[in-house]
Amino acid sequence: MRNVGLEICNNCHKEIRKNEPAFVLNGNVVCQKCNEALRKDDTDSSLPGTTVAAFWEIIGILSLGICIAIGIVAVTLTNESETGEQIIYLVICIGVGVAWSIIPFSVAAIIKAINANTKELRKIRYAMAKFFSEKIK
Repeated sequence: MRNVGLEICNNCHKEIRKNEPAFVLNGNVVCQKCNEALRKDDTDSSLPGTTVAAFWEIIGILSLGICIAIGIVAVTLTNESETGEQIIYLVICIGVGVAWSIIPFSVAAIIKAINANTKELRKIRYAMAKFFSEKIK
């Protein structure tokens, strides 16, 4: 038999007394501690690797820029009579820049995919916990 004015947190199953704040999150009554934790989990910035992915994107942009700059320097250092060589140097440097920038952009994409899956897994885990807690009652 339940006491009147008493709620149960659907996440941690702690009793929420009348004088304690209760929150509704996705249609579930949760205590203040669970509300803060679950809302924090919903933000992308709380996912591991968010800043790491941004770092790898910056590395990709820098590597492409550096290779293009090296290509431009190589073109300016060659004689104007060697136009064919200038174009070859520039194409090689741009090609190397693109190749080197693919690696960091790939790493960043993998990290973002892991983060997206982590966020979805948290939602699934929360839904499963809710489902099984309702079945146990």
